[in-house]
Order: sequence, then C-alpha cells, then structure tokens
Amino acid sequence: MKILAMSDQHGYLPQVPECDLLLVAGDNCPDYPKKARVRVGSGPQVREQFDWFFKSWLSWVDDQPVQRCVATWGNHDYCGEDIHRHAHRMLEGPAAQLAAALPFEPVVDLGIVTTVADGLREIGELGIWLTPWSSQYMDWAWMSDDDALRARYDAIPVGVDILVSHQPPRGHCDEPGATGGGVSLIGRTELEHIGSRALLDAIRRVKPRAVICGHIHGGHRRSRVGKTEIYNVSLLNEVYELIREPVEIVL
Repeated sequence: MKILAMSDQHGYLPQVPECDLLLVAGDNCPDYPKKARVRVGSGPQVREQFDWFFKSWLSWVDDQPVQRCVATWGNHDYCGEDIHRHAHRMLEGPAAQLAAALPFEPVVDLGIVTTVADGLREIGELGIWLTPWSSQYMDWAWMSDDDALRARYDAIPVGVDILVSHQPPRGHCDEPGATGGGVSLIGRTELEHIGSRALLDAIRRVKPRAVICGHIHGGHRRSRVGKTEIYNVSLLNEVYELIREPVEIVL
C-alpha cells in the first residue's frame, strides 16, 4: 500500500501523486477573510469554510489519483467542529445549548473521504487513530489545555499502527523556524520546541509505527521516538507559501 501524508494546506489545493491512501493532518481550510490575523471562529468565517470544504476540498480530493483519503482537522478548521457537531460557534443562546448536547461523531464518512476527530479508522490491516487537537493558544479551533489533552490522548489505544495528530510532540519536528531576526510569525524563537508533552507521553505509551503531524510549519522533517518515526508533513512554510509536496510514509 502506498501511503502519502500532508498537512497545513490553508486553502491550497495541490496536485497529489497517485497513492492508495492519503492521510491529512489538519489545517485544510483557508481563513475568512483571507490572511486574517484575528480568527473569531463564528458567523461568516464558519459558514464560508463549510461551503469551501464541501464545494472545493472534497471535489479536489475526488480529482486526485487517490483511492482513499482519511483526514483530521487543525486549529484553523472551525468548520470541522461544526461538521462533527462539536462546539457550534455559529449559534448563540438556547440553540447553542441544544447543539452542544448533540452526540459527537468521531468519524464522518463523505465518500472516498473520511474525517476523524479522536477516533480509529481501519484501512486494510492498518489501524489509524486521528486527533485534531493542539495546545491552547488564543481562541482558535480544536485547542485545549494540557489536562484535557492528556485525557484525550489517554483514549488512544495501544497497538495502532499510525497516529495522525495535528500538533507534533515536544522536542520532535516542533521548531517554528525563523522568518527574520530569529523569531517566527507566531512570536517564538526558531530553536524553541513548542510541541505537546502530553502527546509525547502518549506516543511512548502507544508505540505506533509512525506519527504524522503538522501545525508547526518550520518543523517539516523526520524524527524518532524509540522505534516510532515522526513525520511533520506541513506543505507550507512559515510565511504561508506552498513549497512542499506530500510525504510518502514507509512502515
């Protein structure tokens, strides 16, 4: 089985080489308005992302030489929360309370695409767990504090072959990368590690064959935790330019 992985499209729809399985680690959607630096995650932002995802992103996947696509979300993907009926930011008052009470669907099948948020997908003989969460930073989508992240990562079962996480583990593929003066766009120094300690602990417990992540564009590379290969597969650089291609995952 040929497996390709990518993350952090931010609205770009590149050509993907032929493969049996495409794994996507989040931040699929563009921001509205484009290049927004304040992301409120409500109203038109969610509705426009929702329309773009169903009209553009799904059609793009359908046009690629890909047999199957399994994707999770990232902190820019407010519409993903809505698609999984989690934290309806578009609603207020009693309607929001009703939406919050709806059952959370970890797996949503959309034809050749499956989106997953804290759930298991089995493809052939591979068990793949996908989680969209990142450590809390401002008020973006799919973010949580360390205690809540540990509880979510504790649900990852031992024995999964591939773990797809939007954010990287601490110390592995998690350096922002400099854009000038040694400081990245997100206000971090280029050598600073900003991945998740909770995720690193989960990887040591679960021992998957591979971890696929993104989120930190400057961390695009490979690393290793024990026998687990870590792949940061971000397509964009720190200034949101499309400079990379999907990465083949070898198990």
